[in-house]
Amino acid sequence: MTQIDFYIIGSNEPARRLQFVMKLLLKALAGGHETFVCCAGEGEAEALSEKLWSLDNRFLPNAFIKGEEGGSENQPIIIGYESPPVQLHDLYINLAPELPPEFSRFERLMEVIDQQASVLASGRKNYKSYQDKHYPLRRHDLRSQVSQTA
Repeated sequence: MTQIDFYIIGSNEPARRLQFVMKLLLKALAGGHETFVCCAGEGEAEALSEKLWSLDNRFLPNAFIKGEEGGSENQPIIIGYESPPVQLHDLYINLAPELPPEFSRFERLMEVIDQQASVLASGRKNYKSYQDKHYPLRRHDLRSQVSQTA
C-alpha cells in the first residue's frame, strides 16, 4: 500500500515550495529513487525543470514531459503536469491540486503543502480522501523551521 507523506511548509511563496521540492529530490536521487513530480500546470513544471538544470555545484538530471508524450523517461526525475509514465512506480511528488488518480501504483507519495489558501484547501481535501481510503498517512509540520528561506 502506498505510504503518503504530507510536508507542510511555512511559506506562502510558490518559489519556496519548489525550493523544498528540490530538497526532496536531492534526497530521492541520493537514495537511488526514481521520482515523478506532478506540477499544477505547464508553467510550474517548466520552472521546476529549469531550476533543477541550473543548480550551483549540483546536477539533478531530469526530463520534462508535456502531457502524455514520452521522451527522456530514463532520467531519475520526471517532471510533468498530467499522468506519469507507466513504468514509474517509486516516488510521486504531487504539487497539483487534484488527487492523483494513479497514485496507488507508487510505493510512496509526497504532498508539499505551503500556506497559500488554494494549496491549503486542496491539501486538506486530498488528506481527507487518502484518509477515507485508509492509506497510511504521515504529517511533517515544518512551519517552524527557519531553513525555508533562500
